[in-house]
Amino acid sequence: MLDASKLSGKRIAVSVSDSPDLAQLGLSSQHLHQAMAEIAQYLLASGAHLIYGGDLRANGFTSILFELAARYQNRSAESRVMFTNYLPWATHVGKSSDELLAIQEEVEPYGKLVLLSEDGKEMPIKKKKKIADEKPSPAAWAACLTAMRDVTTEVADARVLLGGSVSGFLGSMPGIAEEALINIRKKKPTYLLGGFGGCASDIVETIAGSRRHSKRVWAGRKNFKAVTVKDLVNGLSPKRNEHMATSPFLEVIIPYLLSGLDHKLNGRQ
Repeated sequence: MLDASKLSGKRIAVSVSDSPDLAQLGLSSQHLHQAMAEIAQYLLASGAHLIYGGDLRANGFTSILFELAARYQNRSAESRVMFTNYLPWATHVGKSSDELLAIQEEVEPYGKLVLLSEDGKEMPIKKKKKIADEKPSPAAWAACLTAMRDVTTEVADARVLLGGSVSGFLGSMPGIAEEALINIRKKKPTYLLGGFGGCASDIVETIAGSRRHSKRVWAGRKNFKAVTVKDLVNGLSPKRNEHMATSPFLEVIIPYLLSGLDHKLNGRQ
């Protein structure tokens, strides 16, 4: 039976976006969404608080995570805030405080919105002013996304990463890559789930000591050449990391993930 207090008080960041490799792997975007949803449900059932940095697109990963938190709270009768979404400045600059307050009221008491300024400082929603004509430049997008990723890494105890586009990104490198790199550099436990392809898979294949390496090129990939499995500090052995990081099967991934989190965050073997 799952221990509902195993990750109580622990804040787990989830990094996920669509993967360009799903069709090649015989999967669809629905498989990725379902995988993320099931992983999130296990984390919530273990008492974790989920952290995500993203926008507010309809049917996007943010709305899915809010919905999961709501469903779990209804089933479990827990009254805690279970999910916090951090919005980088460029995603909320065109929204008014009234719009954002309406969203916050809708997701209470299970979820919370946190607005960030361009340099990553928290902004009160009630004081937010809509700047309708503001169109963030590419440099502004990159800066505020990096700031958001710094903040979410700082507040989280660990990070789980899966999927990830490697083209059309707005920052200095793919989002999954930058979040993984910041997490590793801050020596936070990092759990790479590469079985769904995309950026997470490329990172797994790039890490020093990997027996395979794809030739796909994207900005920032070379930063992972000096990273080793030990740098993931995730409580799993190299062999267990390899199994978890290359499997698309949740019955393989989830036990390793929960075991690593328990070992690293609670000190249990």
